Amino acid sequence: MNVLFVSYGFPDSENLSGSIFALRQVEELAKKHKVVVLSPRPLNGKQQVLEHESIRVAFPKYFPLPGSGLAKAVNCFVFLFKPVLRAVNKTNADVIHVNMAGPLSLAVEWIAGLAGVPVVLQCLGSDLLVLPKKGFGERIVVKKSLSCANQERC
Repeated sequence: MNVLFVSYGFPDSENLSGSIFALRQVEELAKKHKVVVLSPRPLNGKQQVLEHESIRVAFPKYFPLPGSGLAKAVNCFVFLFKPVLRAVNKTNADVIHVNMAGPLSLAVEWIAGLAGVPVVLQCLGSDLLVLPKKGFGERIVVKKSLSCANQERC
């Protein structure tokens, strides 16, 4: 199976230990599947493409908007539409695995819907535990993201 793994958090050359849990998860997936990672970065960061063993990792750029909620999801959709669609087509992805419920996951779910690829959304606890403290727009986006995913892992 070809898996496209999408996560804001993933180790890079500037922060090798950042979000190490995502790297460990991808390493386990890669034991039985072909995995490609997309980890979006703000425009002010360095453009990188890394190889970690047999796993290709790309860091597409996006322009971060202040605030949260639906505007941020639309922003992610606009900036990540081409990189995600390109990765889906290039890798012939059978499934997209998105880490963390929020604007990124909702945008990727919209793109996956257009591409006809199912989505697995993973929530690691803090995504949902902090939800009551988030603003109204962010809560709506997370709830919509949870309802759009083909499969949730919490």
